[in-house]
Amino acid sequence: MSTPPVHLQSLHSDKHSMRLSLCILFAFCLGLAWPGPAAAQPAPPDPERMVACYISMGCWDLELVEQQFSELSASGVDFVIDYALFWSEQPQERQAFDAYMASARRHGISIGYCLFSLLDGATPRANSRQIDTLLAQVEILRHESQIGAWYVHDEILPMLSGVDGTERYSLSLVQMRELYRRIHELDPGRPQLCVWNQLPDHAEMQRRFGQRYFPHGYPDWMNSADEFEAAMQSMLRDCCDWVLVDCYPYGAPWLPAEQSMQDLEAEVSRLVSRAAELRGDGQPLLFVYQSFDWCVYGRGENSAGFPGAARMRAMLAAAFAAGADNAVAYSWFDLVRPLEHVEQEEQREALAELKLILRELQARH
Repeated sequence: MSTPPVHLQSLHSDKHSMRLSLCILFAFCLGLAWPGPAAAQPAPPDPERMVACYISMGCWDLELVEQQFSELSASGVDFVIDYALFWSEQPQERQAFDAYMASARRHGISIGYCLFSLLDGATPRANSRQIDTLLAQVEILRHESQIGAWYVHDEILPMLSGVDGTERYSLSLVQMRELYRRIHELDPGRPQLCVWNQLPDHAEMQRRFGQRYFPHGYPDWMNSADEFEAAMQSMLRDCCDWVLVDCYPYGAPWLPAEQSMQDLEAEVSRLVSRAAELRGDGQPLLFVYQSFDWCVYGRGENSAGFPGAARMRAMLAAAFAAGADNAVAYSWFDLVRPLEHVEQEEQREALAELKLILRELQARH
């Protein structure tokens, strides 16, 4: 919060000036917009040096927020993506949001703020309401110093519908580029990140996704391998600042039940290498690595449990060798929330191993 440009000691003595100054001070204390220049924003987190993980905590339980931020900070974490954090116009919820940010500030933790839920229901033919809502929230929150990055899209490919993130909304490539431009216009100093869990080539895209996955029109860039490759490059280079790719192969229900360490490394390397080919020069590439057991999502038919430190190290090594600049853990919250079908001791051990990996990543920088 910025300091008022007029100090209380300089208030005029006449009643009119005093009344005016007190009204301005009251508005300032309520968190209303200050008419003077905005406070300078701190530099965004360094994507190649930060220690990062996903959480899902929100601001409903501020005692839990303080406890978890303290534990995260003690583990070296200085950047989190919180799926459950939402800003609200309701005064009580705004107070909780502000208290959450104050706790993050005390513990030196920057927030990757999720915007993509505001796009729910958008299609390439009807999206103005969702985009206007998203941009309005960026306008409101752009002065919040603890927001280190905007998390704009999660696991979507343009025009596709009914797969991963596109079960919630769909946009064309042109619309994704335009949304990036408009957010950047509002908030040029804060990076935008997008996450992809698949980056197919043209042949794979044609094999896996027929016309029924494109209910809003079949894109022209699907017509040839060269056009497709140019579209995929643009998706990464022109729609975000930070490229994130997630790969969770250990116990994944779509992979064979028996997986060697080399199998896990190959899965990671394939996706990260593809992203490294598509990204722009100097564009940060972060690998989102698995620390959870697939059974916690009800899809653990192949799961042998949490991946453990050795497998996490192997997957991270494969990602760095393939071109990743840094890594983000998914997820801290699966190791601290109550879980069915998982022994508490097993969960505590998994959290201890994740903390070890986080410290190793911190030392790597």
